[in-house]
Amino acid sequence: MLHGTFASKIGRAIKKQLHNLKKDQVEMRSFIEKIRLQKGAMFFEEGGQKFRHEPDMSFRHQNALWPGIVIEVAYSQKRKSLVKLANNYILNSDGGIGVFVGIELIYAESKEAGISTWRLKLTPGKDGEPAVAEVFQELNNELFRDAEGNPISYSPGLKLPLNDFALQSMSEGLPECSVIVDAEKLCTKLSKAEAEEEK
Repeated sequence: MLHGTFASKIGRAIKKQLHNLKKDQVEMRSFIEKIRLQKGAMFFEEGGQKFRHEPDMSFRHQNALWPGIVIEVAYSQKRKSLVKLANNYILNSDGGIGVFVGIELIYAESKEAGISTWRLKLTPGKDGEPAVAEVFQELNNELFRDAEGNPISYSPGLKLPLNDFALQSMSEGLPECSVIVDAEKLCTKLSKAEAEEEK
């Protein structure tokens, strides 16, 4: 399926960017070496009920219980499902999953594609109460490909700050740096995935 083929290409692109950072930035090397690309089911519990989700990919620091970043590729008509998934992943992991990325493909009528991101927000509690965990949407279907299939020049593409790959306690002290798969690369990989699916 297209979304699975495209997801695999994105996963490889992120791994390549991490490898390049590890090679160029000595102070980040020990942190990056512990980041793993994962596929497969995750199990959660809410209100006494157990359930599972199987994302297209996630990235987990080997010392962390949960992946810091989860990524799903979906068709745009499933946008409501992405919102629900973002809440499920982030809140039911008790904030262990800090960022959820949804890459949205327009089905059939257009070649538009965009990125939505959600992340954990902690609001300090009042009068000594515990902090309140919320999920807020940082990007709302930020297009990286237009209706004709061309990259959008002003799009930031897929940008993942390095400290999002693990809990703050594990990434503290890292210099500010991001893994970036720009709009042109995303479009190239999506076009290749579409061509492979048409064979």
